[in-house]
Amino acid sequence: MKQFYWPLIAFVNFVLGILFYFPSITGYMSVLYALNYLFGWGIDPHLEPNFFIGSLLMTVAACLFYFPLLIFPNLLFYKQLQPNKLLYMSFTIVFLLIGFATNMHFRFDRLLYY
Repeated sequence: MKQFYWPLIAFVNFVLGILFYFPSITGYMSVLYALNYLFGWGIDPHLEPNFFIGSLLMTVAACLFYFPLLIFPNLLFYKQLQPNKLLYMSFTIVFLLIGFATNMHFRFDRLLYY
């Protein structure tokens, strides 16, 4: 039964790595708006004026949804398997990074137009 968990852990963390795009992009937007709001640095000329609070709320909402989704299944799998902590963490991080790197080449703006 324990051999069944490793491919499942790999798949779950791969999908969570793909989904990490949304909290990371909202965090990046919040940093851009914060720099524009606090220091007046207009890094991106297409920023909406006075949307700093909205971008912070989107970032908090994305993180509140994503991070429990990341933590709780991995805790469940870790308790079920009882593996070496270094092995489990490295396995998890590798598949999270592979999922995130896979998603970086996908263009989400194409979903809006097609």
